Amino acid sequence: EIMVAKVTRAGERPAYALVPPGMPQYQSAQLSFRRMNMEQRLAHARALLADAGYGVNNPLSFEYNFAGTTETRIISVALQGMWNNVGVKALMVPSDSQIHYNLLRKRDFQAAWAGWAADYRDPKNFLTLGSVSAPDLNYGDYANPQFDALLDRSDRERNVETRSALLRRAEQLLLDDVAVAPVFFGVARDLVSPQVKGWKDNVLNV
Repeated sequence: EIMVAKVTRAGERPAYALVPPGMPQYQSAQLSFRRMNMEQRLAHARALLADAGYGVNNPLSFEYNFAGTTETRIISVALQGMWNNVGVKALMVPSDSQIHYNLLRKRDFQAAWAGWAADYRDPKNFLTLGSVSAPDLNYGDYANPQFDALLDRSDRERNVETRSALLRRAEQLLLDDVAVAPVFFGVARDLVSPQVKGWKDNVLNV
């Protein structure tokens, strides 16, 4: 919420799920901490770090890769500050966009920023990012047989409501396993002259 209100400020929506709103006949799963206020979230984060053996005298530190565009640089600096609030040290590693995604595909990173725009309007197009059958997209090598089984079942399910429920269960698993940390749902920024006729707003600018 702070990221979209104070940092990006272009109408993005905070993401408490992986699948964005607007998918036909689908209600996204939710990150478990959504109902916590910020103080509760920070306390929970510090407790998790302590349980893992990290603290003031032994801070968690890692390299954080991001594509060095203006927007992602600003976002990454904000994330660095947020991590620092709970005693986590993130070393920023910017690179050109093409190099950045090559590093992700080669698994040459510890933690990294990535974005995704769907090819078609369906939850499966987002959930595929966590599938073992999509290694070029599943940068973190997330592997949960139950998750993959739910995706497979959804491909064979003809009932729309049942299929949606299967995909929602899969999304909840991926969120509970913290395979990714959704930050916000993006927007397309367009400057269109009033003289242009027939232009329709859409995510991919087609």
